[in-house]
Amino acid sequence: MVTQDLLQKDVEYIVANAGLTKGDRGLEMPIEDINALPSVSLIVPAYNAEKNIATLIESLLHLDYPQELLEIIIVDNNSTDRTKTIVKRYPVKLLEENTIQSSYAARNEGIRNAKNDILVFCDSDCIATPQWVKEGVKVLVTESADLVGGQIEFIYSRRKTIAEQYDSTIHMRHEFYIKEQNISTTANLFVKASLFDEIGIFSDRRKSGVDVQWTAKATKSGFFACLCSRSSYKTSCTSAERIA
Repeated sequence: MVTQDLLQKDVEYIVANAGLTKGDRGLEMPIEDINALPSVSLIVPAYNAEKNIATLIESLLHLDYPQELLEIIIVDNNSTDRTKTIVKRYPVKLLEENTIQSSYAARNEGIRNAKNDILVFCDSDCIATPQWVKEGVKVLVTESADLVGGQIEFIYSRRKTIAEQYDSTIHMRHEFYIKEQNISTTANLFVKASLFDEIGIFSDRRKSGVDVQWTAKATKSGFFACLCSRSSYKTSCTSAERIA
């Protein structure tokens, strides 16, 4: 059970680590408010992810963030393995997108059903670090950002393949993407839900690259994106289960 004292301490953590005081303009939510820590919906598309999905969910259930303020949504995208059976073992929301075979269609189903004002996206082959959500939310709030991209730490096989090198050096260079191009991927992305009302949901007819197009559209429309270097998680490179 989350008490007011516990929430107060969590909010004080956000303020202290951002170098702010209660009167600073960057902090939009007053520290005296018990709801100062925002509720968050985590959205994960999954396709034939039986090898990784339990590890991901376990890491999400052990985040350093009040579970009462977290909604974990797994959207199965027509899996033919045991993904759904495994997900049903956990206290998370399981949705299905069986009409369109696309990770973006699955994410859109999560967006339509999410109940919170902050949406966080990651992939099914990831392992969340305990501070992942707290650090991303901290930047979203204190920087008055509309979307925040986090860092990704890659887990390589014993013999690093060309595909792994490409994935880690080209496909998910979040620091470069955000700082130089004002774009990000949904591999580690925090978004104010209101943005989807403003500019629409993801196009669901392509297999990859839609997240980059969507974030580019957001920043070109005047919404502010920034990097959170301390909001990170671990992921395997070019996993067979990853769906763009």
